[in-house]
Amino acid sequence: MSGDEVFTLLVYIVLVLALGARRWACIATVNELAAPRGARLAAVAALGLPLLLTATVLGLWSADDVRTDPAYFAYYLVMGGAWMAFFSWVWELLGLSLRDDVVERRSPASARVIIGAYTGTAACFAGANIGNGPGWWVVFFCASLSTLALFVLWLLLNAATSAGSRITVDGDPATGARVAVLLAAAGIVLGRAVAGDWVSLADTLSSFIGLCIPAILLFGMEIAVHKLSKPRSGEPMPSPIAWGAVPAVAYLAVAAVSLAAAGPW
Repeated sequence: MSGDEVFTLLVYIVLVLALGARRWACIATVNELAAPRGARLAAVAALGLPLLLTATVLGLWSADDVRTDPAYFAYYLVMGGAWMAFFSWVWELLGLSLRDDVVERRSPASARVIIGAYTGTAACFAGANIGNGPGWWVVFFCASLSTLALFVLWLLLNAATSAGSRITVDGDPATGARVAVLLAAAGIVLGRAVAGDWVSLADTLSSFIGLCIPAILLFGMEIAVHKLSKPRSGEPMPSPIAWGAVPAVAYLAVAAVSLAAAGPW
């Protein structure tokens, strides 16, 4: 490894220890009465699934030298762990707290959304690792592009709707289910938008702008569904099937069609 790769690896390790270990500690340090097994399993899934997704993508579709060199495979896996550690902290700043909402308050709606948010973030990072490129800085740039797009879309959704409070305050199961799928599906679309062999900065930006449109469409759909599914007298919570499962399936369908339309990277 080069000098800059060794330095960045040390930075990743510090982030994993400083932020990532804190997430795992929150599962172990809350007593069983405050956090029963179901809440702990949801927290483990939120932390474990993104790492599994990252490792799978690295093993199947990353650059040739990453797939064939254990040292580089470990490097980018640790980078993915640091990425998730940092952005799980950012999600917490935006109101989605693994410890508060899932482990302590045992909110199923929040648990689903946090799993979706973490999975979407991991998909953004994993997509940036697909294909060949000149170095870690390409992965960092592409992952930053896709991840920041996901956060911008989330902020715009919360500015246009009350989705955040419906999930964390009201515990609305329908909103929790469809927003969880929304974040995961949008992350997959955005990850695909930065996937492929590196050609140039201009080519990457041009490709991303074209391929990220379905993610914008997904959030536009959620704004419409959110406004249509407002609680009514006699129905304080929207139907989990009509306003949860059905829109979630539609979001997955949009993501699947967009991936098929994008074709191989």
